[in-house]
Amino acid sequence: MTACPKMTVIRDKRYTQDAKNRPCLAIERDDHDGDVVVAHINIAGNFGRGQKASDEESLDLCWFHHMEMDQYPAQRDRWIVQNIVLPWRRAAFDDWRAER
Repeated sequence: MTACPKMTVIRDKRYTQDAKNRPCLAIERDDHDGDVVVAHINIAGNFGRGQKASDEESLDLCWFHHMEMDQYPAQRDRWIVQNIVLPWRRAAFDDWRAER
């Protein structure tokens, strides 16, 4: 039987402190509020309750959007897709179309 590799959790204080200098990733929203912070999203689901995901599994979100995302953990994936992935994809498509 092969043992599962232990997950490495990356914590970088400089990275998390520098988040306030980066934009909120909820791009098509105009209700940004407060400093941008690192929102750990636990993509792989390999952590128990109360354990943060690695810094590399995080999003830069303003305080408001961080709280909005965390409000309903069961719908977190949907929130990320609706508020970050799809708006980014639409913007990329519009840019592509404008170049043609």
